[in-house]
Amino acid sequence: MKGIDKLLEDLNKMSEKQNNAMKGHEPKCKVCNSKYQKEIEHMYELKHPYKDIKTYMEDKNESISEMAISRHFKNHYPKRKAYFDNVKTMEDESIQDAIENYPHLKELFQETRNEPDWDNMVLNDEKTGFKEYIWIDKPVSEIFLHDNGYCLTEHRLCGSVPKKEVQYMEETLSNIDNKIKSMDNYSFNESKKIDLLNQKLTCFECRDSTHNNRMEYMMHLLLKNIFNIEVESEKLNEFLNLTFDDLLFSAEVDYDFNKMDKLLGKFKKGISTENNNQK
Repeated sequence: MKGIDKLLEDLNKMSEKQNNAMKGHEPKCKVCNSKYQKEIEHMYELKHPYKDIKTYMEDKNESISEMAISRHFKNHYPKRKAYFDNVKTMEDESIQDAIENYPHLKELFQETRNEPDWDNMVLNDEKTGFKEYIWIDKPVSEIFLHDNGYCLTEHRLCGSVPKKEVQYMEETLSNIDNKIKSMDNYSFNESKKIDLLNQKLTCFECRDSTHNNRMEYMMHLLLKNIFNIEVESEKLNEFLNLTFDDLLFSAEVDYDFNKMDKLLGKFKKGISTENNNQK
C-alpha cells in the first residue's frame, strides 16, 4: 500500500506540474501567486507601465519588483492568456452545441439562479457553519459550464451529470456503473466508489420522486376531469402508497366495491365516448 501511495503522490505531482505549465502558472512567481493577479494583468492590458503596477501592489501590501513583473508578462502571461482564451472558446462551443441539439435549452441558459456564494462566506468561530449565508444570482450557463450538467429525464441541472454534458438519466447511470466497474480491482478507491454509489442512489431517489409527482398529477387530473372528485394531496399520496393487500384487507377503511365498479364503468364509458368522437 505504501508503494501505491507513493506512486499516486508522484502521479499527482506530475499532473499538477503539467497543469501549471499548460495554464502558464509558475509556483515561484509572485504575480502568478498573487490574489491580485487578475488586476495586475488587467493593468498590463490597459498599457500601464510596470512601475505603476509595482506602486499599485505596494498599496495592497505586496512587494513585487518591476523585474518580477516583467518576467511574468514575458514568460507566463502569454501561455495563461492563450489557455483561458481557448477555455472561453470551448465554453462557448459547449453552450452552442447544447442549444443546437436541444433548442429548448436556449431559454434556460438565459436565466439566472440564486446560488450560495461559497467563495465569500466566512466560517463561524466554532467552525461548524457559516456566520451568514451569502447568495448571488448566478447565470445558468455558468452553472452548466463549471458545475452541473443537464438531465434530460428530469429536465433540470444535476450534479450527477458531468459539467457541459446533456444526458438522459439512463446514460448517467450507465457511466456511473462503468466507473464503478473500472475500480473493482483497486481497494484504495473505496471512497471514490462510495461517492459514485451515492450519486447513483441520488439518481434513483430523484427518479422515484418525479414518478410519484407525475402519478399524483395524473390521478388529480383523472379524478377531477372524469369523476369530478377533489382529493387533498395528502390523502391522494396515502392512497398511491397503498399496496393491493392494503386495499383489500385494511381494517380502517370500508371500501364500497360496488361504487368503485360504477366509477370504473363511468370511466370506461368516458373513454369509449371520446374515441367515438375522434372517429
